[in-house]
Amino acid sequence: MKPTKEVYDSIINDYNNKVKSEMLDHKYIERFLFYLKKGMTVLDVGAGTGTLAFEMQFLHGLRITAIDVSKEMIRFAKKKYPQIEYKEMDLRNLKFKSKFFDAIFANYSLIHILEEDISIALDEFNRVLKNKGYIYIYLQSPKNKNKEDVYYPLIYKKSLRLFINLVKSSEIKKLLRKANFKVLEIYQRKPDTKTEFPFNKLFIIAQKIG
Repeated sequence: MKPTKEVYDSIINDYNNKVKSEMLDHKYIERFLFYLKKGMTVLDVGAGTGTLAFEMQFLHGLRITAIDVSKEMIRFAKKKYPQIEYKEMDLRNLKFKSKFFDAIFANYSLIHILEEDISIALDEFNRVLKNKGYIYIYLQSPKNKNKEDVYYPLIYKKSLRLFINLVKSSEIKKLLRKANFKVLEIYQRKPDTKTEFPFNKLFIIAQKIG
């Protein structure tokens, strides 16, 4: 199977034209933005084509730094939204100073790493967040008890598969507590079976304790 980075490098146009999850998720994103004030610094982790980074910066007055593991996604986003600062970076090894950001927006990023790596990522989020900083996390959640983290075919390009880590709400709550975060809000919605992986969508807003 291709690594996640290589898959995203190869599907930019399909992703940009066919993935509509961001529209379905807006009401949950707005709940996260409710906690933020104009001028706050936000790290967009797994920014993809840059659409939400652009919206947060120019519609909500936030100062966005966007990162992605895919070099081609970064190239596409820079061309489409040159006003945003982009960096190629792995979320498990953030190249930023400690207590640097007011908030972290991790949309469609933690779903592609191993379960044991989520703790590493959350510790990094904690490190680069200021005290009482906020995080938004989107996850894929299993629809039944038979949870299986494997490679699943893309709905819009079945010849390619992506690794998906399925996480239950009870599991992410435990991991967040361990990483010194307090859960503020949690939501779920059902998938759009025409465009999305067939799992429930899990949205968490949490705050760094301290």
